[in-house]
Amino acid sequence: MNEQQIRMTVEELLSKYCRIVDCKDYDDFDKVFSSTARIEIVIQGLKFNSIQPFKDFLNETKPFSEDRMHTTSNLSLEMDGDDRLRGLCYWQSTMSFKGVPVMEGGWYEFGCNLRETPIKFDCFRILHKYRVPARVESWKHVGFPGTEAKMSIDEEIFDDLKHWFSFDQSD
Repeated sequence: MNEQQIRMTVEELLSKYCRIVDCKDYDDFDKVFSSTARIEIVIQGLKFNSIQPFKDFLNETKPFSEDRMHTTSNLSLEMDGDDRLRGLCYWQSTMSFKGVPVMEGGWYEFGCNLRETPIKFDCFRILHKYRVPARVESWKHVGFPGTEAKMSIDEEIFDDLKHWFSFDQSD
């Protein structure tokens, strides 16, 4: 595969991943992850050593989120030896969480073995930079690379995954 074919393959894998998560079709993860994929969500130190525990986690949290929509950008790829590819891209998603519009964003770090066919992610890290209610006064409340995200009164709700998934908007 040449560099352009590799880039197109990775872009398609990222698009499939986002559609799977947005549509909550977690059983389709085998289309983008190798059977031995390691997945890490860098919020509360969640790590999954294979696809099934990640699917289980997402299925457990399914009732809490609605209308999720991902976008990705700024895909950066580099070879790590003759058969390894490492990549990074930014992501952002919007969703409704128990009726409250939420915006979140960060970046994905991933790896692929180019000798496997078809190419799939064999390691995937989801890093969060921010998670805020979409009703922020201005973008400076969200935060940008190099600065801390400012979450005002919602900081306690969104700084901890357990709080986030137990958020009760009547509080």
